[in-house]
Amino acid sequence: DKSIIQEMVLRWYTFRLAEHYFWYTFSLAYANEVELDEKIQWNETLQKHADILNKSKLILNEKELADYAFESLFEETGEFIRKAKTKEFHIAFVGAIKAGKSTLINSFLGRNLASISVTPETAALTKFRASKDKDYIKLKFYNKKEWTNLWKSIDDSQSDIFKREYLALEADKIKDKWVGADDKKLCFEDQEEFKEAIKKWTSSKKAAHYFVKEVEIGLKDFSLPERVVFIDTPGLDDPVEYRSKITREYIDKANAVLVCIQADAMTGQELSTIYRVFSNTAHNPAKVYIIGTKLDNLNKPLIDWKEQQREWLKRLEEDACYGDQELAKNNLLSVSAYMYNMLKQYDNLSEDIIDYELEPMTKKFRVKNIETNFSKLFELTNVAKIKDKIKNEIINKHETIFLNDLTEHYENIKFDLVNVFQNIKSENQELLQITDEDIQEIKNKKIESLNRLKESKKEKEELEETLGEIRRFTQKRAQELSNFIVDLL
Repeated sequence: DKSIIQEMVLRWYTFRLAEHYFWYTFSLAYANEVELDEKIQWNETLQKHADILNKSKLILNEKELADYAFESLFEETGEFIRKAKTKEFHIAFVGAIKAGKSTLINSFLGRNLASISVTPETAALTKFRASKDKDYIKLKFYNKKEWTNLWKSIDDSQSDIFKREYLALEADKIKDKWVGADDKKLCFEDQEEFKEAIKKWTSSKKAAHYFVKEVEIGLKDFSLPERVVFIDTPGLDDPVEYRSKITREYIDKANAVLVCIQADAMTGQELSTIYRVFSNTAHNPAKVYIIGTKLDNLNKPLIDWKEQQREWLKRLEEDACYGDQELAKNNLLSVSAYMYNMLKQYDNLSEDIIDYELEPMTKKFRVKNIETNFSKLFELTNVAKIKDKIKNEIINKHETIFLNDLTEHYENIKFDLVNVFQNIKSENQELLQITDEDIQEIKNKKIESLNRLKESKKEKEELEETLGEIRRFTQKRAQELSNFIVDLL
């Protein structure tokens, strides 16, 4: 009977709508109870946010609502919950290849653990954090799908250098051993064995590094809070697009970003790196610090840097970067980490290195006698100044910053959820209003609603693709500008 069918349809939609809106209303009410105050223990607050998002995700996973949710919404929800569970505060070191990222990290650590060489080094994303007992290395390997995508990226970029080095190191012989392998943890007592193991798994000159997606290095004498993690990233201009993409994504995820740019020039390459970083900071430029590395490359560092600084600030004050003069001044720094690290190891340096590497650097700073001017030279490297700045402005406030970052992330997801649920409500109300009409009309309305939803999704995908094309075009033009300037020089 037609009236019975209509009644069943009405009851079914009423029941489903009531059930979904019970959870939706509950979620929003629950969210409003959370006082976003730094006095509240941040893990409790984040747990409440995660509970709300988990419930919303379960609702949208219902088969009747599967067509309404965007895949990106689920991805963002998963990323938020992952951050809330790990409770890690990430300070990312990013920049072009050979910009001095690893050398700067070593100066912060007080020992040479991040891989450095005259050739490009960091190929895998590397984390440094505190360990409660022994020094350790944790390894995550590419699974088969990720390895296929990485190799496709190599083919697309026509990276002949990568392929030649891969073949030269005979890496293919050990590929099956490591691609898809389980996570691995290695503990160490001996420091030399520890350093060699780090080099094996992070250096671009070791075959095993090709198959490592992420390395975590735990240090028992790491003086920073347990949840604070330093991240050494592959170069933003890595010839393997898959790896440089990992770095670009990390810029947005990180709670603070230290951008390493060589201090001796502001070329198209450096500008390209800076603009790339600010385009991935989620409208939060204050978390970005620009570090002019390799200060000792300048002929007269103390004088030349002041001139460089004025030129850099003209760019950094623009809306595309900080958009604020004072913020740009505060977050622009310079450093000579290599000289600092050599001074730290002075007693173990050979005469050859002292005579032909260290002394020429110190003379640029107008210091002749190294041994009687250690304190002055250490101060001139600016490492201590940067460490104090990072400590006071980031590390000492990391819990508050972490909560604020995740709160903002949560609010963005909640905004999208509200729109999704409002869409569900409006479209189901239409169906409820016509339950006294023909059953076929109800089906037609449902099809029409889903078609509108598909069109909306398609428009969003096209917009995202267009933005991607614009970003790729901008990066290409920046690289062309960089090459043009290099040719002129």
